[in-house]
Amino acid sequence: MSQLVARPTQLPGPLLGSRSDWRRDAALVGFVTAYGGAALGMFGLSLHPWLLACGAAGAVLGALLGETAPFVLERARRHAVPLPVLAVALPVVAAAMATSIAVSAAWMVGAPLTLSVKFAMVAAAMQVALFWLPYTMAMVLRAPRWPIVAGACLVAPLSGPLAKWLILSVF
Repeated sequence: MSQLVARPTQLPGPLLGSRSDWRRDAALVGFVTAYGGAALGMFGLSLHPWLLACGAAGAVLGALLGETAPFVLERARRHAVPLPVLAVALPVVAAAMATSIAVSAAWMVGAPLTLSVKFAMVAAAMQVALFWLPYTMAMVLRAPRWPIVAGACLVAPLSGPLAKWLILSVF
């Protein structure tokens, strides 16, 4: 009878990989998204102070999110949090992070706060779909993550032109 009972296999190391991998990759994608999205949406690729502030804030907050994401996801798994709850919580966390990037970048260089927040919200929506969900799945499956990071870095700057189009047509 005991041979018929399935036993869960133990994976080596934590289920969601190392925090240093999350930190590094999230900081890179955060910088590229914040700098590249704002650059393509507003200024073009330059060393404008607002772009540098956006990039720095995106990298720092990406690293912070990368530090905390594995811990939060592991706790959610341990407490059997339903997937729909996580699907709602992740965009809320991304929106909060994007708003803090926008506020810090606007504060650093005196840029318009509402414009910064609108750009950041579009970037956050793109990040949830293009980076965090696929990255988490790759970590769990122990799959290579570099294609996800590279793809997110290539596509994320498009959040700037998309935000500009939304601002001009909707807001």
